[in-house]
Order: sequence, then structure tokens, then C-alpha cells
Amino acid sequence: SVFTGVGVQLVCTASITIILAALGFTSPAQRGSLIMSLLIFYALSGGIAGYVTARMYKIFEGKNWQWTTLLTALGFPSIALGTFFLMNLLAMEKDSTLSVPLTVVIVLLLLWFGASAPLVFQGAKVGFNAGEIDFPVDNDTCSNIQREVTFGKWVSSVTSTIVTTLLSGILQFGVYHIGLFFILSSLWMGQYYNTFGYLFVIFIILIVIVAESAILLNYVLLFSEDCCWWWCSFINGGAGAFFAYGYSMHYFRHYLEVSSTATCVLFAGYMALISLGLFLMFGSVGVLSCLYFNKKMFGSSKPFSLTVS
Repeated sequence: SVFTGVGVQLVCTASITIILAALGFTSPAQRGSLIMSLLIFYALSGGIAGYVTARMYKIFEGKNWQWTTLLTALGFPSIALGTFFLMNLLAMEKDSTLSVPLTVVIVLLLLWFGASAPLVFQGAKVGFNAGEIDFPVDNDTCSNIQREVTFGKWVSSVTSTIVTTLLSGILQFGVYHIGLFFILSSLWMGQYYNTFGYLFVIFIILIVIVAESAILLNYVLLFSEDCCWWWCSFINGGAGAFFAYGYSMHYFRHYLEVSSTATCVLFAGYMALISLGLFLMFGSVGVLSCLYFNKKMFGSSKPFSLTVS
């Protein structure tokens, strides 16, 4: 539920930023304005993360809603700020142009604690006070059905998850690999990236592809009587992030002439953080798409009775 809430927050942040950039409200020549837009929209969309997390957490009938909300508010920002702080210290030690002054870090902390975290708690409050999501199948009835889970079935489930992750990741990578090359060139080679309209189209197509592939693979899992579709749908949705990180390593090796160890660490650290954000974004798209599909599929099925012996 925490991953899904943060992922939806990142999707909203990326969507608004790309739309404003495509409309010309942010100039690609001023990278600071684009990054600041990302940070501001991420902070302002904290309420969405709290609401989605609360709604998802109620599905699993969780009791520790305080810790769940706290993880939503502090989890991903802590990882992002921690990575940024360590990478910035390394860049300052090497007198790199990638370093930022300490005042920027203080502003980020104020933006985090002053805007994002309170909005997360407010959104979680609204989500927990909202009604529960209705499902067409009674969970108590289904939980009473005893199913044998052998070691062979467990191995088969793990194997199928790996295979579906590879298939989904390859499909997603085929959609954005060309655009990823130009984005990496803009980030690490100083080239201007001004085709935000094209990026927005790719972003929409990628969301559709992620949703469709996650639903298809989810149906295959259900057909094979594998009911552990929650994590499978999330991993299948975010599988493209693994390929994005692998391609970034390929780009670093073949297109960047770097001999400094510090630069290698900076590249690997920042790209790992970006890949984590992509994983959460599209993983949330996958699990929410499968949740909607399963509700519609089982809701449209004819009623049936279950006899428990």
C-alpha cells in the first residue's frame, strides 16, 4: 500500500510537470526551473499519496495505520534525500559542477516537512475515514477454502514471476528506449531536451502498455490458480525500471568518457534513484489496473455457491 501510494504521487508529479513543460511554462534551457517544478508538485501531491495508501491499506484490513502513513510520508523522501546528500558531498569534495550549496538542501527539508508530510497525513485521514472498497467475492468464504501449497507450486510461482517480469520489462523497454537515450544525453552530456510533447505521448503510451501487460499477465496467473497477484502485478508493472537502469549502465560505458571513480559513483547512485522512482510509478499503475480488472471480471461473473467440507 505504501509503494502504491508513493507511486501514484510520482505519476501525478511527472504528469503535471511534463504537461507544463510541453505547454512552455518551464524552459528546457533552465534546468533549475524544471527540477524545482518536480519538487513542488511532488510536495503538493502528498495528499494523493496518503489517500491512496489509506484506501489500499483498508483492503488488507491493516491495523497499524500510523506506521503506514509515516512510511508513506518519510520512506521514499528519506531515500531520495539521503542519496542526494551523499552524492552531493562526494561532488563537493571533487569540486564537481553537479554539487549544490547547503542552502538548497535546507530548502528541500523545509519543503518536505512543511508541505509534503502534512499533506500525506491529511490525505491518509480522508482515506481511512472513507468507506471500504466493496468486492464481488466474500473474502471470508474464500479464506475458508483449504488449498494445498507444495514446494513444487511455490517454485513454479517464483519461476512464473521471473518470466512475466522479463516479458513485461522487455515490452516496456521497447516503448521508451529511444526517448531514454535523449533524456540521458540531456542529463549527463549537457544537451537540451525540448521535445516534451513527444515525451508526453510516450508517457501516456507507456502507462497504457504497463496497464495492459499487467492485466494480461495477471489473468494468466489467475488462470493457473496462482492467487498471489498483488506483488506480481506490481513487479510486472515496474519491470521496465530494471531495464532502464541496465540501459543507463550501457550508456555510461559506451557514450560517456569517464575515468574518475567519483563520477562513476555519482552516475550509478543517481540512476539507481531514478530507476527506483520509475519502479514505484509504473508498479502502482500495474497493481491498480489489475485491481480494477479483477473487480470487473469477478463482478460480471454469475453467482455461484461454494461448499466447504
